Amino acid sequence: MASPVFADIVDQSLVQLPVSIKDRTREMIQKGISSEDAIQFIQAMNANRFPGGTDPKAQAIVLEGPRQRASNKADHQQGF
Repeated sequence: MASPVFADIVDQSLVQLPVSIKDRTREMIQKGISSEDAIQFIQAMNANRFPGGTDPKAQAIVLEGPRQRASNKADHQQGF
């Protein structure tokens, strides 16, 4: 469940987009991406006519990015 603060800014900024996109945007914010960056990312995807306004796979990559970079760094430090 999204916090009311996130819901307000996401709802206000992404008025025309489906609830599923708004929920994924809130998830991005909750996982540490600034609300400004997350909203700009979604707006850019929508403006560039990604399928359905945005691409859930692209959002997933953004969400996994910090975790993947940390994993790669740890593997590199261990010599993998």
